[in-house]
Formats: sequence, C-alpha cells, structure tokens
Amino acid sequence: MNFKTVLGFAALALIGMTNAASTKTIPTEVYAKKCRNISGTPVINTENGVTSYACLIEYTDKEKNNEACFYNKESILCIDEQVTNIDYCKKDSGVYDSRVCIYTVHNLASHANGSEPILLDRPLITYPKKEKFVLTPRQDYDDCRKKNGIVINYQTIFQYMCFLPESSLESTKDVHCVTLDGKRYCYDENLSASGFCDSKDFDKTVCEYTIKQYATPRNISVEDLE
Repeated sequence: MNFKTVLGFAALALIGMTNAASTKTIPTEVYAKKCRNISGTPVINTENGVTSYACLIEYTDKEKNNEACFYNKESILCIDEQVTNIDYCKKDSGVYDSRVCIYTVHNLASHANGSEPILLDRPLITYPKKEKFVLTPRQDYDDCRKKNGIVINYQTIFQYMCFLPESSLESTKDVHCVTLDGKRYCYDENLSASGFCDSKDFDKTVCEYTIKQYATPRNISVEDLE
C-alpha cells in the first residue's frame, strides 16, 4: 500500500469516528451487552462526548453481516453492521467501505476505553481477499527494534523493512535472510511494508534490488540473500 493510500485510510477513519452518532447519554454497557448477546467482543471508545462502538464476531458461513472481515490469529473476525455506529461499517449509510471500516475498528480496538482494549494482529489482512496493509508504522518500528532488529526505511516512514537477527529465529523455513554490514539478518514481512520480499510470489532479484535501494543511502552493505 502506498503512502497516499495509507494517509487516505487514516483520514477516512478519523472522519468516520468523529461523525459517529453522539451516544453520551447511553451507558456504554448497553452496547457491550448487545454485542455479547450475539457472542461478540465489544469495541467501545468515547472521546469528547462522542462514543464509537462496534462488535467483533467470529466468521461463519451462516452469518449475513460478515462482509467486513479480517484474519486474527487462528480465526477470522467480522464487524457486525447491526451493532455499530461507525458509518463506514453500515451498508445503508451511503459511505459504506469494508476496508475503511476494518481499518477504523482495528485502530479503535487498541485504545478502547469503554471496553477492554484488544491487541489485534498486525499487519491487517482482510478476508477473503487477503489484502494486506499497514496500520501503525511507528509501532512496527518499535516492535522490530524490541526484537533486536533493524529497520531500514525508504523516502517515507511508510516504506520500511524490518530485519531480525537470524540467531533469534527458531526456524528460517520460508524466511529470506541476508547479510547486512557483515551480520546475518532475516526479513520479517509482518513488521515490514515494502512487499517486495514477502514469501508470497518471492523473486530474489526484485527483493535484492529493493533491499539495496533501501540500504545504500545509509551505507549498509548487502550480501548473500537467500
């Protein structure tokens, strides 16, 4: 996903939350209960007197409200359009957009204050199209460095690659590793936003060229990509 698209999602998500109907007179527990009644997980946040809420339900073929869905751990979660006040999640709102809906709720979940905050998987991967896009670049940077990895970005903070020490991995199966400044690192596609070295449709020539484009301006040597 390119820089403009990421900014576009962020702007639309913000508009979607600020345009949510004011529900300050209704206790948030009311929305939480409606969600739990359908075996869902509530996501509720209130800022400046405006409450935004949604309900995450596990995907099922029998569920009619499962168009805005994404992968999370070993399951697929969907946003029930009947238990949300976020316009982008409601098909009759005139601005329905499943991707912006998912983006909005995914971000809302991590800082929810009217329900328990939920740490959902990153990067966000939609179901069933498996579209992958970045949510929080700086968080990816931090997570990479906490694992003793290095982050190399290119032109903007939204174009970056994370490399973890090869010695820190339990297995290098289906992982592509490279020598950077004489040390062996492996590319972590879940904490990266380049796309050119991901395991799906991997092309060594393209990957190596991309790494060098990112690394050369920082005087980082690149060798032995596998």
